[in-house]
Amino acid sequence: MHIDSLNNSVICHQCGLLVDVPLLQDGSSANCPRCAKVLTKRHRNATDHVLYFSISALLCLLYSVGFGFLEMSVQGQVRQITLMESVTTLFSLQEMALGTLMTVIIVGLPAIYVSLLIYLVGSIKLKRVSRHSIDILTVVGYVRFWNMCEIFFLGILVSMVKIAGLAHIEIGESFWAYAFFNFFLFAAIMHFDKVQLARAIRELTWERERPRQDSTNEASRVG
Repeated sequence: MHIDSLNNSVICHQCGLLVDVPLLQDGSSANCPRCAKVLTKRHRNATDHVLYFSISALLCLLYSVGFGFLEMSVQGQVRQITLMESVTTLFSLQEMALGTLMTVIIVGLPAIYVSLLIYLVGSIKLKRVSRHSIDILTVVGYVRFWNMCEIFFLGILVSMVKIAGLAHIEIGESFWAYAFFNFFLFAAIMHFDKVQLARAIRELTWERERPRQDSTNEASRVG
């Protein structure tokens, strides 16, 4: 059995057509024959790129938590703000629900998403996928849908523009780390393709189980 004979059908999210996706060459893509929506694209060295960008993103995210994010000076009064102070301030105001939501948006979901990417792509690269790899891939898709760290960062940029005339603002190390985190995360997402990763997982799973199936068939013939 070759990988082409494995189940690689994809449902188009735009028109609902079930499409059988062939094995693609590097740089090529598959489109829906009905609505022409791009269903999947095979990026060159996608596994390496997703892994390296995800590791870089996670390191930047961890770095951004421990240093000053912004420093504002108004009439001689200086206030330094860290990334997590935007959350702890809400908790100090007894805004528990909003504080929890911000914690999840700023750090929680991004950290989970990047960690799952590293685990998933790393297992593919090391050829150590498990029967749960497809489930993890599905979870990655759900977490990506709710990951809104880039919206949070854009909101910060808009706020900085609005208060620039009222206070002197200095950008801290944490700000740049969080900016690079969003850049690396975006780069990882651009090389991430769920269909291609699912194909790689199924192929590695089949290669792992083939010797077992061959030995079972051989034992059946001998018996």
